[in-house]
Amino acid sequence: MTEYSPTLTAYFDRLHALETRTAMDGSVHIATPDDNGTIDSWYDLIPPRQPLPIAEQQGMQVAYATGDLAKLAQYIRLTMGSQNQDVTSQLIDEVERTSGQLVMTSYHVSSALEPVNILFYLHGGALIGGKRAVTANFTKYVAQELGPTWLVVNIDYPLLPETKLSEMLAWLQHEITTITGANQYQQIVLGGDSSGGYLAAQLATLLQNIVTATVLLYPQLTLQPERYPVEVNAFRLATTQPDVMQGMISSMQQLLQLQQHLIQTEAVLDNAQFNPLANVDVLPSTLLISAEVDALVIQAQALWAQLDQRDLGDQYIIFDQLKHAFIDQFGVLPQAQRAAQEIVNWLKNK
Repeated sequence: MTEYSPTLTAYFDRLHALETRTAMDGSVHIATPDDNGTIDSWYDLIPPRQPLPIAEQQGMQVAYATGDLAKLAQYIRLTMGSQNQDVTSQLIDEVERTSGQLVMTSYHVSSALEPVNILFYLHGGALIGGKRAVTANFTKYVAQELGPTWLVVNIDYPLLPETKLSEMLAWLQHEITTITGANQYQQIVLGGDSSGGYLAAQLATLLQNIVTATVLLYPQLTLQPERYPVEVNAFRLATTQPDVMQGMISSMQQLLQLQQHLIQTEAVLDNAQFNPLANVDVLPSTLLISAEVDALVIQAQALWAQLDQRDLGDQYIIFDQLKHAFIDQFGVLPQAQRAAQEIVNWLKNK
């Protein structure tokens, strides 16, 4: 593994030095021992993204100026994702397959044992971008740590604006039902990050008779984010980095507004059936993971307020000092690997 940290030893030292505390609301916070109330300095070790070619930059500006939202979404798609690392040490069998509009990679520890549990994972990207390649190293590592009794399926799905949200959900629902119907899995888990978390939560409500758990990383949980207003003063880091926090909030709001415009013709925005926060009573046991520096943490807190009232083994973990989409830096930010370990521990203890 090639690491961006000063030394490989430094990465693992930081991974093992992470500290845990439990808050009054039952949530668990994971932080670095040198938490100084600012964004984790390890972000400075990540090489900046290469800027888009001039033609794409100009195309994005024209799309924004002319209100061509479909074209704007396609340009924003080009800016998503981050370089990450493979930290697996075991032989993992990888099988790629295409089914209709979906392309997926299955990971299973090389073994004569057949998997008896399955985890489906859906990448984030505001429903307009992202790809399974970004979450490949993360899901591959989760498969390794879960062991040969688990199969982890990392899925690419069609995106807005080329595909309607209702069609996206229908294809995913059909594939999950088909795969699980052909095998007698003991645990069927849906996971995802950001908008992939939305899809996982939404599909869990549609497939409540077969899904046994959900794993939601910094998820979007509603198609109406304006119902969960985000104020900069609600964040601990507002006292040390107010401009950074305001920029984070504005960027997320703009992205979600674009998403709303792209799906508003489907008549799903006001439909409670398409908003997981309105259907928490049918969500299965859930592991919820947030980043502290993330506008979507407000939605996660709203979900936890309801999950904490029941007795299904739900858990809420917040990674302090981290920004949205930190799984994209798997193998670079030690906390991303710790998040994978927390998922594995939670699933193994179910």
